[in-house]
Amino acid sequence: INTMSADLASSKDALVESEKQAAFSKLAPVVAHNIRNPLASIRATAQLISDTESKTELIESRQLIIDTIDRLNRWVNALVSYLHLLKPNLETVKANDLFSAAAGLLKNKINEKDLEVIKIGWEYNYQIQADPNLMEQALHGLISNAVDASPKSSQLELKLEKQEEYIEFSIIDYGSGISFKP
Repeated sequence: INTMSADLASSKDALVESEKQAAFSKLAPVVAHNIRNPLASIRATAQLISDTESKTELIESRQLIIDTIDRLNRWVNALVSYLHLLKPNLETVKANDLFSAAAGLLKNKINEKDLEVIKIGWEYNYQIQADPNLMEQALHGLISNAVDASPKSSQLELKLEKQEEYIEFSIIDYGSGISFKP
């Protein structure tokens, strides 16, 4: 019985390790995507610093870099928390602040495509219970994908709408969409 118990424990450990490896292989591309976009924003802002003509622009660029680095740090902390199966850190936050923070990281990308960002429902300052770091990370990924899909000089809608018991976030781009051909 002791031998069977040891074999069972060993099999269980091997299964858990195998599941962890599978999860990491799926998680790695997502993490890379969520880190590359803010890094591109930092790089673009740093490149523009040499072309700044006023001290105000220099201060704004510096602050954007600092904010982006702080945001990346929070995302890495959230990832570590996820890997250690901690519960989300729920706080009362304004929904439009989450949208602003996520879209702010993509400012250069949005400007490069000459997108008009239309904010719908932001004036209501809806408050929600959410983990701001995790929500911001999720919104950033969705907005980044919408920007990538958007044609130049089009619109990007960031909409907040109150439903019965929750706030709905909508990100609407005017790209061609994904073909559903097999």
